[in-house]
Amino acid sequence: MSLEQAFVLHTPASLKWTAAQEKSLSRDYPFQDHDPTDPALFVQRTYLHFLWLPHSIMPLSLFIPSLLRIRGTPNLAEDQPHPLHAFIEPLLLSLRAAANKYHNELPQILADGGGACEAEESMMWYALGYEKVDGSAERGEHLTGEDSAMLEEKWRSAWLERMEQREVQIQILLYFLKLSLPGPCTPLPPVEVPPTDNISFISPIKPSRSRKNKKEKPNLIIPSSIERLESFMDKLSMWQLVSLMNISRSETMIHNKNERDWMQNFCEDVVGPLFKSKLPEQCALLRSKLFPNSPFSDEPPSPGPSTEKSLHGSRSHHSSSAATGSQSGVATRAPARTRSLSVSLAQEKEKERAASVGATQDKALQRALTRQISMSRTWKGKDRSAAT
Repeated sequence: MSLEQAFVLHTPASLKWTAAQEKSLSRDYPFQDHDPTDPALFVQRTYLHFLWLPHSIMPLSLFIPSLLRIRGTPNLAEDQPHPLHAFIEPLLLSLRAAANKYHNELPQILADGGGACEAEESMMWYALGYEKVDGSAERGEHLTGEDSAMLEEKWRSAWLERMEQREVQIQILLYFLKLSLPGPCTPLPPVEVPPTDNISFISPIKPSRSRKNKKEKPNLIIPSSIERLESFMDKLSMWQLVSLMNISRSETMIHNKNERDWMQNFCEDVVGPLFKSKLPEQCALLRSKLFPNSPFSDEPPSPGPSTEKSLHGSRSHHSSSAATGSQSGVATRAPARTRSLSVSLAQEKEKERAASVGATQDKALQRALTRQISMSRTWKGKDRSAAT
């Protein structure tokens, strides 16, 4: 196993810095003294750089190529896992752990003003300081203390929300990398699941004392990498749905159909070029979640590999059944047609009879009503000549 050095920077200079230049240098970067040859430290700090630093200087399209600088030994057997598995497993999170990180742990550290002084916390304070400078310039200067505190809290919540979105994208890339590495995929470490069978709430029978005193041990399960990857995909899909619901109707009319959101850009520009050839099924699944086909659109959905096979099989089955039906049912088509024609003629005759009977009844009813409702005052006597 070796760490491929892409570039080597020679820091010694022929000219010395002046005292004023030395004071103007920024020395708040938390990882100044590090061993560039340690692969575990390299993977950890690469993850922290791409997570906390801005996208303009650390684009996600370079995250996986940076981690792939760790090469395995040339004589590595096919049944042995890639050494990169052991370095990225401490960085893998579940969806619940990622949500707890940005909704509970980091807000508590920000509220307390510090934590355990870990490497990620130091990187967070470093990024927050520069983000705060950019955000504070846009705020108004004529605000009270309460208004500025509320604005500060609102800005931090929006910043943590953006960082959570970045975390989800990085977790998707890490799980894609784990599944695409050569060799067998190592299982994830087991996770403790607390017991959920509380019999006292379900059974009307009171539990015995031995059952009360007995403490149930938590269950240990081995999570699946594919299931965790799909859970993060669902998180992106949920964010996309919420963003579409928040768009007003006027913005929806102006919104271009060909315009993509940041989740679709991540799928097309980052995940696709890196893993489409290695993991086509997972890439197609992510695309189906972020590019849903509307039921009101005229364009048919793009069939996948399994859909094309099923369509091909159904067409071949339909053609074979049609061929056999055309050979065996030549003699039975004519009687069926004549029978249906006779039935239709008989139905038409019955309809004509019913219409004629109804017309005569309507005419008779109309005459009777005319005689009863006649309001004429002239007396119509019989003709005298006819009487004589």
